[in-house]
Amino acid sequence: MVKLLQDAERHEALASLPEWKLSDAGDAIVRSFTFKDFNEAFGF
Repeated sequence: MVKLLQDAERHEALASLPEWKLSDAGDAIVRSFTFKDFNEAFGF
């Protein structure tokens, strides 16, 4: 099982990941991607 990041670790990670943010629950870091169509998303 993967070890969950502590608050300080999450904030430290976010400092080096500019397009990421803290999840609404505050227990993870997340990033969203938007694609113009299925083919672009599938190619990702």
